[in-house]
Amino acid sequence: MKSEVLHQDLPVRRLRVRFTAFVAILLVVVASVTHGRSLRGEFVFDDTGAILDNPSIHSLTSLNAVLFGNKFTTVAGRPMLNLSLAVNYAWSGTHPSGYRLFNYAIHAAGACLLFCFLRRILGQFSQTSAVAASLALTISVLWCVHPLTINAVSYIVQRGESLASLCYLAVLWSFVKGVQTSQRGWFVASVLAAWLGSLTKEIVATVPLAVIALDMLVVTRDWRQALRNHWRVYLSLMTAWVPLALCMYASQDREESVGYGMGITLQNHIQTQVWAVAHYLRLIVWPNPLIFDYGPEFTVTDTRQLLMAGVVLTGFLLLLVWLAVRRSPLAFPGLMMCLLLGPTSVIPIVTQTVAEHRMYLASACGITWLVVVLFLAFKRLRPLVTWTPESQRFAFGMFWVPVALTLGVLTAQRSEVFLTADSIWNDTLRKQPTNQRPYLNLGHAARDIRRDSSAALRMYGQAIAIQGPLTRHACEVRGELLRNLGQLEPALEDFSRAIALHPNIIDDRYHRAAILRDLGRYDEATRDLEEARRIDPKNRTTDLVLGSVYAASGKLLPALELFDRLLERDPEHVAARRRRASVYVRLNRWDDAQREIRRLQRANHAVDPKLLRALENHLASLSK
Repeated sequence: MKSEVLHQDLPVRRLRVRFTAFVAILLVVVASVTHGRSLRGEFVFDDTGAILDNPSIHSLTSLNAVLFGNKFTTVAGRPMLNLSLAVNYAWSGTHPSGYRLFNYAIHAAGACLLFCFLRRILGQFSQTSAVAASLALTISVLWCVHPLTINAVSYIVQRGESLASLCYLAVLWSFVKGVQTSQRGWFVASVLAAWLGSLTKEIVATVPLAVIALDMLVVTRDWRQALRNHWRVYLSLMTAWVPLALCMYASQDREESVGYGMGITLQNHIQTQVWAVAHYLRLIVWPNPLIFDYGPEFTVTDTRQLLMAGVVLTGFLLLLVWLAVRRSPLAFPGLMMCLLLGPTSVIPIVTQTVAEHRMYLASACGITWLVVVLFLAFKRLRPLVTWTPESQRFAFGMFWVPVALTLGVLTAQRSEVFLTADSIWNDTLRKQPTNQRPYLNLGHAARDIRRDSSAALRMYGQAIAIQGPLTRHACEVRGELLRNLGQLEPALEDFSRAIALHPNIIDDRYHRAAILRDLGRYDEATRDLEEARRIDPKNRTTDLVLGSVYAASGKLLPALELFDRLLERDPEHVAARRRRASVYVRLNRWDDAQREIRRLQRANHAVDPKLLRALENHLASLSK
């Protein structure tokens, strides 16, 4: 009898497998068409440091170096992300198109897993079982083409978000399949996916809580029974926090931009996150305008905006609580959004207080909720219309196909923005003209790539005029450029303004002291350096710059004393050795000067041609 049932189920299984294969191919095509316009784009921003300047991915021969040898901030503490880049490097070298194709594949795989997960979930409820596959396909396609997914797909190094989301979905799907089939292997696969996700990006930290919510609200739907049957799985999933903690410890450089007391008050952070979450919810329904970078320390203080955002967020939370109290499965997508957005909403990240890439997987939750709720609302029309499964599919298709096409067109248009760094920053500037970061980056491009100093100075000047969190940095870069152009007085003004904004940044004092030295204002330069020494007594650069000021003002013996002290502490200090050689020449200590110059030459360090000529002239005079 059992074999007969299995024989009868075989055609159904084959049809199910074929349909899944069709969906996978469809999602690959959809992802490629909608995101494909960015395929010919170049490496931008952190792509350069994570790929071109990251030697740990340039060879797969040492897996240890690939997983643990990366130092660049974006991939540090994220070994699976770095491994994916290493595989890409072995395949396509330094051609950006290969990396973007890899991103498209990850995104399509995530959409396919979302389809498999939702089909199993929706198939267990009587109201959606007849059209579970159609609903799952609708949601997966909408998510695949939604513009909120662009940052994690078209920006290469942001694959950390899409790759971790793929692991997150694998955890949920494997757990559901394990419960429905009673096969422990799927629970093992779920735990393994959680571990891989924890080695990819920190968003997987909440996946054990998501599985518990999924089990109690959707799968088992009885918290006592769920806890009794699956507590071992819950604990096993929580073991993924161990590698996650180790990875976070290995990426301590990121702590410089995370936490309270880093430029944003608690009140401003709370206000901004209330606005941000309401903004994210709006972007799911109406994804316009999309902004790549909202700027560092971006805050929202406008009372009207905060009031509207508070109403939206309060309504969302009240609805979520109501659904959770009723133990409705519809509460799960909302809880998932809270779990995905919670960490970055609670802990300030001053470099990006608002970032649309955080909505990559969260947008799938919002789309799921909207599609299912609208479908259930359609079913309420049963007294007026006779709904067969076929008519339900047709009506839903007639409604969602135009929506998917519209989103696809928007995504295709938006993906073109990611072709170059300039196109990204110009788009950001058009939508957010008070953001300092686009001006600065466009200025860097004009200075370093096009060698257009006037355009760079204009961009830096506009960034300074905005008077935001990057004003000091804008003053620094403009001051440095002005100094290189020989415009010392304007450069001095910029560094003075930077010091006035942040008096304890000693590098700015070094720059101002160097300019004052070049202007012959030695006493002022000395005061700057003495203040720098007070701020950081152990910093060796202070002695180096102060020695150069003494030497320029004719105080050769005090300068020589500082250079001697530097070389006692660090015999390989090349700059100190060069300056000491210069002082020896001026003191006519030719034997000492010759010794220093020969040592620099043996180490293949460049020597000032003036010193070489002076030494040659001295030796020539002796030979006469």
